[in-house]
Amino acid sequence: NLAKKLKKLDVSKLKMKNGNTVKDELKRHASILADCIMEELDSVYDSYTPKVYQRSYDLYNSLYIDDVVKINISTSGAGLSIGIHFDEGAIHKSFYGDDANTAYQTDKGLQNASRIAFMVFNNATTADASTAQGWTYTDGSANSAFVLWEPNADAHTTAAIENAVVDAPYDVPHMNRADLEGESKKVPLPYSGVKAAFDAAQNVYYWNATAANYASNLQAITPQIATNVANATRQKLVTLKPGITKMRIYMWIEGQDIDCYTGASGTYLNWDLQFQVETVTG
Repeated sequence: NLAKKLKKLDVSKLKMKNGNTVKDELKRHASILADCIMEELDSVYDSYTPKVYQRSYDLYNSLYIDDVVKINISTSGAGLSIGIHFDEGAIHKSFYGDDANTAYQTDKGLQNASRIAFMVFNNATTADASTAQGWTYTDGSANSAFVLWEPNADAHTTAAIENAVVDAPYDVPHMNRADLEGESKKVPLPYSGVKAAFDAAQNVYYWNATAANYASNLQAITPQIATNVANATRQKLVTLKPGITKMRIYMWIEGQDIDCYTGASGTYLNWDLQFQVETVTG
């Protein structure tokens, strides 16, 4: 009967108006999608040069397209599909020794919680290595300087916002939605940084861990430099005096930032700092 004949029909061999079979058309469009994925990988590879590992390009060479077109039949209808996959070349060892599928690592917005601090410890016309290495930072000194930079200050993922606006989030301080999005959005977003360790007996909850509630342990932080994602304007960091200058640069993920929440775990960051001397005097 007709039903049995339809079951035996290989629709992948049916021809379309352009003369190609359905199978050929599926493969052609799968190739187009694969090319788009490869272009994105090219962009990622071109965006930075790794400093702590060497690229194997196993991920780059692991993309493949199925040879077989699948026929999917259900009570709601029927359809054809062809798969695009990453093979085992996408499995790398993470820094922690476990297997990580690099093909499925997604941007979780953790970079929006990054901070960079520049500390000028001291400056002198001349100094030997031993003397310079012993210099310490002195707050308020004419030869010391501290600059805190918050990159991506205008960016928060939707998930991070929704996590922070609940009444009592368990992993970040509670925030008002009006401060996170819309016309009243605050850039940079005020937050409280840790200045002294908490005692376990204080039984502190993240959602109300603010300087207003714990002045002995936290303080309100305002970065000297806050740049947006576009970061199109050059920013002055410090003025270096002639002679010998000792400086340290610290980079970290700010645990009090709303973008540093549990949902952003399982990813990593690469910092690539580039400096330019605007003017030279002396």
